[in-house]
Amino acid sequence: MPKVKDVVRDIVQENPLYAILVGSGLVNYTSLAREIQQSVEKAVNKSVKINTIVKILTEEKIPTDSWKKQMNTLSRADLSLEYRYEERLVKTIGPDCSDFAFAYKNKDMISIITHNSKDGNLACIKVTLPEDGSDVPGLTFFIVQFLSIHGAKIERIYRLDREILLISNQSVADQIMSILSDLIIKSHS
Repeated sequence: MPKVKDVVRDIVQENPLYAILVGSGLVNYTSLAREIQQSVEKAVNKSVKINTIVKILTEEKIPTDSWKKQMNTLSRADLSLEYRYEERLVKTIGPDCSDFAFAYKNKDMISIITHNSKDGNLACIKVTLPEDGSDVPGLTFFIVQFLSIHGAKIERIYRLDREILLISNQSVADQIMSILSDLIIKSHS
């Protein structure tokens, strides 16, 4: 039967988000412990207290060098926020859809995301990666999981080359921007 310490180390090393958070110190250890507790217990086949996992996370030196490129790329990203977006379904893209930001096929319909909508209650948070950022794997996954751990709700996620577009309700857009701003500032360390 594996030791709890070894299981926690393996879980962190195998998950890009956990590896970056622990390696950079950008982690809330209790939240992370809650997130992985069930996996740890399943692997060791017994109950494990949150405090035990927190202690392992804070005391163990877990190698996370494999994610330095991702953190370096993220440290050079730009953030922007736009309000008054709206999503709606249409059969075809016609003249009434002239102000759309992007569209995608949704079964037999087309979902369009429009901007400058007077009734729009969505916001678009754009993470623009540096020129060399389009070929760096795992950044979208990392950002989405990071926001999830911090309780931020994203409605839609799109990745277009060097842009990661996060669509959220306007009421949480400021919270998401704050979380991402802190992440990018702390990634400079």
